[in-house]
Amino acid sequence: MGLAHQTFAFIPSSFSAVARATVKQLHLHSNYASKFPIYPLEQRLHNPHALTAMSIEELKSAMNEHIDLMSDLVQKISSELRTNLRPAYDNFLGFFHAIDWKEPWLLGLLTFYVVLLLVTIISRKNTNFQMCLFFLTLAGVYLAERLNSFLGGNWKSFSSQNYFDPSGVFMSVLWSGPLLALAMIILINTLFSLCYLIVKWKRAELRHRARAARSKQE
Repeated sequence: MGLAHQTFAFIPSSFSAVARATVKQLHLHSNYASKFPIYPLEQRLHNPHALTAMSIEELKSAMNEHIDLMSDLVQKISSELRTNLRPAYDNFLGFFHAIDWKEPWLLGLLTFYVVLLLVTIISRKNTNFQMCLFFLTLAGVYLAERLNSFLGGNWKSFSSQNYFDPSGVFMSVLWSGPLLALAMIILINTLFSLCYLIVKWKRAELRHRARAARSKQE
């Protein structure tokens, strides 16, 4: 489980390294901008000498340097991403392979998620049931810490190894994560349903106003 913790802890350091490389390249770009200033349009119109301040050769040199800087920046960022995200990917694969997916209780957990997803899809038009399901998933996330402590003390009765360490990485990935994903699906479906009801209500209101206007004219 320490391997999984390293996987998620490594990602912020990867992006911080990329950010440092980006800042360095932007600093070089600022030096380039001070070396080859671009005069404002108003200054060029009122001062004809500003039009000849940068010759054609200097302009070409500035453009080439700008292109080189941008290409170097892209290469450094892509190199940093490949260098720093590769260990995180390897750690994630290590976490994935460290789990025995053939254990009955894990298969039952995955089956539970599939059934819960099917129930969510089938009941998408039943707003009241969807709201109950939404709060149940949030309650499951809220109780994840207590459930992790309970299962950590009784893992020998159903599992071949203890996945429930105090950091709760396993519970976060395989319990809270799927439940939060289902809650987001329910929330998005509810928002779409509310939008549909608002449009339906507005159409009914417009038809009612049209009938009222016709009755007044008659």
